[in-house]
Amino acid sequence: MDAQRIIPATLISLRHGNDILLLQRAKDPYKGYWTMPGGKIELGESIPESAERECYEETGIKATFEKVCGIANEIITEQGKVKYHYLLFVCQLKTSTRTFKEGDEGKLQWFSINKLPRLPPSDKEMVQEYLLKDHPIKIHTIRTKQNGTEYTTEEFL
Repeated sequence: MDAQRIIPATLISLRHGNDILLLQRAKDPYKGYWTMPGGKIELGESIPESAERECYEETGIKATFEKVCGIANEIITEQGKVKYHYLLFVCQLKTSTRTFKEGDEGKLQWFSINKLPRLPPSDKEMVQEYLLKDHPIKIHTIRTKQNGTEYTTEEFL
């Protein structure tokens, strides 16, 4: 399969103390690797909405969005062809529980942020750059209404 378009997605940094919840992927890309849970941003959905929804869908945990930790443009190639192309928003969410519910995406487990299992190279870099350092990033959701040739900003969050 060759990439047909860029896929916007959220990745979830769900922390509890010094631990992070990771998913052992059951399908490609990165089948068998441990990754941050996450998924595609749906049409009309804000980044915080996507992060909270994906967290609940993949872990059964209702968590609250805190911030975007980083943004990555990940391009996966095979034999010179682009196979996957993601625009990733790494989001930090907070929760008061360590109890999760596994789904179809793979096995879930808490790991110490200082002793992580086998991660894809991209996730390893994102953990190092986005989660272990504190670089503030401001992301705005802009909702604009079009009426013919006129445009009105309804929300700037």
